[in-house]
Amino acid sequence: MDIILKSTNVPVKIVAPLAQIAGTQAVVGSKKLELKSAKDLEGKTIGIPNGADVKIAIQNMGKELGVDVNKIKYVNLAPSDAVVALQKGDIDAMACWEPFITKAIQGGGKFLFSGTKSESAR
Repeated sequence: MDIILKSTNVPVKIVAPLAQIAGTQAVVGSKKLELKSAKDLEGKTIGIPNGADVKIAIQNMGKELGVDVNKIKYVNLAPSDAVVALQKGDIDAMACWEPFITKAIQGGGKFLFSGTKSESAR
């Protein structure tokens, strides 16, 4: 509605809080995933919804730790499907948001990193 009002020259002010959600989007590895360094993600398969913002965290991790993120295979999966695929071992890791991150960890997955925290090997 705000865009429509503004386009018809009606003065509009939008007041909204900033959402800091960097810690609620993360990458979780399967229980079988073994990483000695972040470079070990190269060649692995990550289930992630197309267009998910958590991809920025993956790209930043790659820049910081020297990982060629183009060598990671990305599979378009909805978060609920990614949790199941992770538990079945069909993917090496998943990247999405809460509450699916917690569900994946409760199912045996290992938290690797988010936009604000890292548990993975350097």
